[in-house]
Amino acid sequence: MNRHFVLGLILVALTLAVFSQVRGFEFINYDDTDYITRNDMVSRGLSGEGVRWALTAGRSATWQPLVWISLMADIRNGDADPGDFHTTNLVLHVLNALLLYLLLFLLTGEAVPSFFVAALFAVHPLHVESVAWVTERKDVLSTFWGLLSLLAWVRWVRKGGAIWYTAAAVALALGLMAKPMLVTWPFVMLLLDWWPLERWGKMGAAGLVKEKLPLFAVIVAASLIAFNVQSGDQAVASWETLPLGARLSNAVVSYGAYLAKTIWPTGLSILYPHPFMPGGIPCRPRRCVVRPWHWWRSRPWSGGNVRGVTCWWDGSDFWAR
Repeated sequence: MNRHFVLGLILVALTLAVFSQVRGFEFINYDDTDYITRNDMVSRGLSGEGVRWALTAGRSATWQPLVWISLMADIRNGDADPGDFHTTNLVLHVLNALLLYLLLFLLTGEAVPSFFVAALFAVHPLHVESVAWVTERKDVLSTFWGLLSLLAWVRWVRKGGAIWYTAAAVALALGLMAKPMLVTWPFVMLLLDWWPLERWGKMGAAGLVKEKLPLFAVIVAASLIAFNVQSGDQAVASWETLPLGARLSNAVVSYGAYLAKTIWPTGLSILYPHPFMPGGIPCRPRRCVVRPWHWWRSRPWSGGNVRGVTCWWDGSDFWAR
């Protein structure tokens, strides 16, 4: 039997063993009301009128038409059964685990290490929120399209063909229509160019950036839409409320916090208030940025170089929604 098929079955079984219970969960009164139970357009189910509304709506301070459309599709005969919504989140998460395994194998050629990374992704506690909270449909949906975009792009790098580059760009655009998090994707591709694709020495930084200009254009357009929608809904703090130093320092601290929770996932919450906003923990910009940098530079294993970069950031730590 094909080893990829076996590893895929194990991955599916492992994910279902942890998350299949979500099918019996209910909606919660945090955002699920705005997204589903008290959203008249979503509650009507999928329709032409609903799709037109989804493409133009800025509800919940976010432009996310694919999320609205997918939620509408979960309505059965005018009934919003929470089990249906949770099942869709679960199916998307299972598919994402499989897509991640495939992507890692294509990049490295190593099946077993790729499986273990995908398995960790599948069952990690940080993903409980994405799978068990219906409102986080945007997370699993954007990840689905984001992974498809990377798969198409790797295929283009290896085999060429305009169809694969186009597929990567279209999948990226669809992912951005679910969640702006994917604005980092061209930078993720540049990191993959460094390792494991090892293209930096062959093409140079300028050539690698140039080939991704259409993808950068996609994320710029999506960023402008997202910023305009959030600004119109007063979801972006003013520069007077949160100056540049506060935004930069919080972004750095958030990187460290998320990395720490990846290694030791405790103190997880549905919401992490900005430290300079009510409910947050203040942090001085110099202490948050300069001191960690000097600490890193002083470590003997660092060699003065940053060798690990995290890219799963949608900018919310900077703009402070």
